Amino acid sequence: MGDMGDIYNEWKAFKAEAKRDRHDAAQVVFFDAWQGPPMPGWVKHTPYHWSRDLQGYKLDYWPSTGKWRWKNRGFHGTPYDTANFIAKREDAQCAARAVKPACPADLARMIKGTDK
Repeated sequence: MGDMGDIYNEWKAFKAEAKRDRHDAAQVVFFDAWQGPPMPGWVKHTPYHWSRDLQGYKLDYWPSTGKWRWKNRGFHGTPYDTANFIAKREDAQCAARAVKPACPADLARMIKGTDK
């Protein structure tokens, strides 16, 4: 195979490995309880498309690409960025309802021992 074919095959292998790594990291963040209990509410439609409810709107998440969609807006980041995105909105939702500690974000902090 020519030089371009070799370069293309290397690039293809690199991208496949990166997708696998992102998917595995998302699995750890959302389901394997890396910092306390796993995040509740996820529905796995396929191994590559997950969703959950966030503030009454559907959040679609594609772990292998690191993209998610919420309120008709697209976002991109690491699984940790996605987890922080969700936690911020759950915190805001809890504060708006003035319900403590019934909110999942508050319960997670209490379990981890970081509740102030």
